[in-house]
Amino acid sequence: MLSPMKVADAMTSDPITVSPDDNIDTALECMRTHKIRHIPVVGDAGDLLGILSDRDLAEVPLLHPASGDDETNSQADALRAPKVDLVYTRSPETISGEDSLDEAARILLENKIGCLPVVENDALVGILTEADFVKLVLREME
Repeated sequence: MLSPMKVADAMTSDPITVSPDDNIDTALECMRTHKIRHIPVVGDAGDLLGILSDRDLAEVPLLHPASGDDETNSQADALRAPKVDLVYTRSPETISGEDSLDEAARILLENKIGCLPVVENDALVGILTEADFVKLVLREME
């Protein structure tokens, strides 16, 4: 079923991304809002630096409890919040949009990971996740 299909056929194009300078609270809120578990970390030129996962965030201790409704305290907390740069996974496994879905599935299983950033010429063009495989199977079953 997957052999003739390419990664580009199943990936999510133009994924939501974060910068290494974004604070972790912002990244976590983005993940919650969009109901995603992985966010590519990109540089200013759109080059892939790494991946931030819910597992990475689970490793972060609560460094500052919520400080109430005071706007000044909230702004100060945001400035003190740890940055994505401290926790994201650098140099993740990647794949090309032209690679087969069979190859992508093999990489995910062998490395026990939940997503593969899709890159072309060092630039992020998409992301392939376990959920994309489930969507593909459901589409094939219809």
